[in-house]
Amino acid sequence: MIYVRFTPSDYGRTVKARSAAESMAKFLCRTATKDMRYVKNFCSIMRNSYNWDIENYLANLEPFFELIYIRKAKDNDEKQYIQLVKNLYGTCKIDSDINIMRGFMMEYLIWQACQKNRSRNWSMNMGCTVTINDRLVHIELQNESKKTVDVAAWCQMGLCGFFIESKSHPKYFQNKDAKYLEALRTELTKYTDITYKICLFSLDANGLLEKYAEQEGYSIQDDTLILNENNLFSVNIFSLVS
Repeated sequence: MIYVRFTPSDYGRTVKARSAAESMAKFLCRTATKDMRYVKNFCSIMRNSYNWDIENYLANLEPFFELIYIRKAKDNDEKQYIQLVKNLYGTCKIDSDINIMRGFMMEYLIWQACQKNRSRNWSMNMGCTVTINDRLVHIELQNESKKTVDVAAWCQMGLCGFFIESKSHPKYFQNKDAKYLEALRTELTKYTDITYKICLFSLDANGLLEKYAEQEGYSIQDDTLILNENNLFSVNIFSLVS
């Protein structure tokens, strides 16, 4: 029998930053069912803000905001979207906070996209360690280590689950990520009575993410699901493993 346990790790995010990211993700998930332009616009901002700084982020946001206006008078969703994005970037106090925010914002976006399909039998955590039968999944390299996955879900009743590693751009997928996911796969494949998916998410084309993952040492197999902004809100991962 397999028992899977998650332990969340917060990485010191402020309450204000968590609240802003959660509100942004909830808005995007709500509007994605009827209008993907907010998701597309926001993902474009995330992709392009890697070198922004605190002094110029408001000016840099304006051209992206102009792209979502479909009428001369802004509707309520447009106004709310603009304010939520400003609130999110406003939680950043120093330049390096922007890239930190870009990383955990992806986790909140995935969390909300998955949450709508989650049933009460499933446990789900974000930024967490994974322990399988009292064995913590982790890797230790020469100068770095990794012991968390961005989003994880498990149903003990159904003996099924999924584990998601996210990157704002495929080029940020590193060797430690590949080693960790391979270690996770090794632990999971010890049990033949379970079903699972290891998911990779980024804000770019599927082929590019696969390229970087394999380049860093992760083997794309049948247990791997590639996600991006185009399919995140349409794929029900729970049903794929249940």
